[in-house]
Amino acid sequence: MTNVFQKSNLNSIRNVATGDESKKEMGVIISQICFTQSNKVLFAAVSDDQKSQGSIRCFKTPLTTQFVEYTAHDDQGIEKMRVSFDD
Repeated sequence: MTNVFQKSNLNSIRNVATGDESKKEMGVIISQICFTQSNKVLFAAVSDDQKSQGSIRCFKTPLTTQFVEYTAHDDQGIEKMRVSFDD
């Protein structure tokens, strides 16, 4: 089954798959999302002035609310993300 993930309403990520539209509230504003080539890890860039500006949250799939957070950038936040072809 193919999964399609969508960043919606600034602070949530939605899995729009056949028959499954589960929505996970992240509690922070998400600016970018991207997957590894294996589709096992979802990276989400945090762009929230109140919490963790410039951080990246890593989620295992299927998507849950558990994550590992890494501080990756300064106060300007993360505008674009890309994963290399070899993960």
